[in-house]
Amino acid sequence: MPAVAALTLGMGLAFAPLLAAGALAIVCALLLYALLLVANLRGARGMPGVVAHGWAALGCLAVALASALALVGNYVDLPSLGRPAALALHVAFAGYGFMGLLALGLSAILVPMFTLSPLPDARRHLASCAFAVVGLGCAAAAALGNEPRAWQIAAIGAGTIAVALHLTLMHAALRDGMRHDLGRSFVLVKIAWVALAASLLAALALALGTPLPGLATLFGLLLVGAWLLTFTLAMLQRILPFLASMHAARGRRRPPLPSTFSTARPLAIHFACHLAALAGLALALATGSSALAALAAATGAGGAIAYLAFYMVLLRRLAAPAPAGSRPAVAGEG
Repeated sequence: MPAVAALTLGMGLAFAPLLAAGALAIVCALLLYALLLVANLRGARGMPGVVAHGWAALGCLAVALASALALVGNYVDLPSLGRPAALALHVAFAGYGFMGLLALGLSAILVPMFTLSPLPDARRHLASCAFAVVGLGCAAAAALGNEPRAWQIAAIGAGTIAVALHLTLMHAALRDGMRHDLGRSFVLVKIAWVALAASLLAALALALGTPLPGLATLFGLLLVGAWLLTFTLAMLQRILPFLASMHAARGRRRPPLPSTFSTARPLAIHFACHLAALAGLALALATGSSALAALAAATGAGGAIAYLAFYMVLLRRLAAPAPAGSRPAVAGEG
């Protein structure tokens, strides 16, 4: 976290040494993460689609880190890959590759778990992963080789097939699940899926040279803000109470329900603020209004504070002592 702060401050101040120090520290942290991921993947049993997505994400992480170091090299005047090529690799392999593949792979566990539905078809899940990897390979060829437009269109085509297969599996999980009232969290999940598809449309428009003002920034908003961030926040508000319930069950006769650790009002505020912020940023890009962009940013910050309040309430309830009646009896108790 200090490294992220240093990198961000270095970018804002255009101070190359601070930027480089933050970037190198982040690379070291992510290399440690990669070792943990390798250990988990080597010990994984079953669900080949999830494991395949994990290994592919690990490979994408390597490319994302290499391209990040190349971008830093451009800032500090060290010999490295040119900035346009490094940036194209970094966007594709960090956004769609590392984070995107992890999200698509783990969805095959999380969505059936929360909807109480059967696991997705393994062959289709593997096919989705394969098309995603092909698309990322085409994106690399576009960044590094000749005929970039043709490779970009091929990458978007393969990525579209991967996303279509994934969304077909997710639709089946929602349709066949025993639980249908999934609340605001899955409204956000569905919005994130729409944003993922929309980001590919924006990428196609960029590849074709469509003369729309702010198109590149809109693509970034769809990929990072509307897809990855929205999906992550939606899943975390489901996962965190579930994990808290598991940890709180230790030493108790009856484990508490996950709902014990959640709180509705902060999540409702976050839901409204997050969607308003995304809509406001998109409108600001369309109109070129800096005032609207600032208002949208402030609204998003309010949503982030509300989400933090949800998390702090969860931690406080998790730290609270268990009620006397929930503790297991021990020898000597009457």
